[in-house]
Amino acid sequence: MKDSGIEWIGEIPEHWEVKKIKHIAAYIGSGTTPDTGTTEYYDGAINWIQSGDLYKTSKVTNTEKTVTDLALNVFGTLKVYKQPFIVLAMYGASVGNVAISQIDACVNQACCVIIPNGYQYIDFLYYWLVTCKQDFDTKAIGGGQPNISQQIIKNQYYLDAPREEQQAIASFLNQRCAEIDSIINDKLKQIEVQKEYKQSLIYEYVTGKKRVKGVN
Repeated sequence: MKDSGIEWIGEIPEHWEVKKIKHIAAYIGSGTTPDTGTTEYYDGAINWIQSGDLYKTSKVTNTEKTVTDLALNVFGTLKVYKQPFIVLAMYGASVGNVAISQIDACVNQACCVIIPNGYQYIDFLYYWLVTCKQDFDTKAIGGGQPNISQQIIKNQYYLDAPREEQQAIASFLNQRCAEIDSIINDKLKQIEVQKEYKQSLIYEYVTGKKRVKGVN
């Protein structure tokens, strides 16, 4: 790996290069929020991604809200991005949350769109940005709603591996992460069953439907 003056933890392959996100992206941009008081701007046919759509997901396949063609025509900062593209949250508690949009959509001003250049494998860039979340959190500025800027994202470091290695790593992570997510979901279902059992147990005993042995 080329010397960058950065202290990395662990060994990094010598043939990987340290770059910045802005140097491996074909496009970095954002969007806006149409006037919420104008109903004609909303509930249209155009997907509109907000930070909440990135919560606990790696893929965006639908959006909570949509906007209309009128909103797209009125607000020049609204642009429909063609899938797939990466969306990164920039504001508040969602800072650093990231997902790949699998639908054509525009975004609000709290989301940064990153479209990698043709050499980069999008899933690999996604996983790299996942590892950057803690770093983005430390760089967020502001009081009640800390945020990061597009400039911070553009200057974030990136390890540029050969494309075939990017694809192999991403494919491995896709498979293993899916397996882990499946295990987590099973455990969460078990937890919910136990919570329901606990609530039922409390109800049955405090209402006298069941009695403790040895108590008259």
